[in-house]
Amino acid sequence: MTPVHNTLIDALYPAMPWDVIDTVVFDVGNVLLRFDPAELAAKVFPEDEQARRTVLRLATGTPYWPMLDRGTLSLAEAPARMAGRELDAIPALSRFMRGWQELPPIEEGIAFLRAARAHGKRVFILSNYNAEAYALVRARYDFLRETDGELISSTVGLLKPDPAIFRLAQTRFHLEPARTLFIDDSAANVEAALSLGWHAFWNSEPGKLSRFLG
Repeated sequence: MTPVHNTLIDALYPAMPWDVIDTVVFDVGNVLLRFDPAELAAKVFPEDEQARRTVLRLATGTPYWPMLDRGTLSLAEAPARMAGRELDAIPALSRFMRGWQELPPIEEGIAFLRAARAHGKRVFILSNYNAEAYALVRARYDFLRETDGELISSTVGLLKPDPAIFRLAQTRFHLEPARTLFIDDSAANVEAALSLGWHAFWNSEPGKLSRFLG
């Protein structure tokens, strides 16, 4: 079936059209919480540049990183797997794995979530995230608990932009694609949502979401 929408919602409307949307689905990273691996490493190791370089080399951008989001690698197992033969790196990697609770909130994303609630819209989370790490940030930030539900990739073994995880969200949350808005910072994830007939917003730069919210 031909998708109902194949254009980003901000190209169709100058500001958020609350009357055409029943549900808003949020990604977490770089929509509600800022995720910058280098920034996170700097917070975890503020005075140890060598540790920062080591964890960034061995953790992010490696095949192990998506395994965390897929749920096939736990936070406890990850340091040893990532370190390989560099056993001295395990303590630093272990600290880095615990660092997800240090992710700072994004105020414009939170404002959009709460505006959706104020307009009587259903709000859900659909995110590629390790379940253990997500539990840490969910416990820390109350706005992550101000939703009608969440679908976290590692709990279902699926990763965006696989259309299967979007279809699962449709079924689980009883979404009507043509009345659903998806917000993500990844172009590939946004394209997947559009291909299934969802409205979508690409949160590609700071301030963009606030301007659309008006």
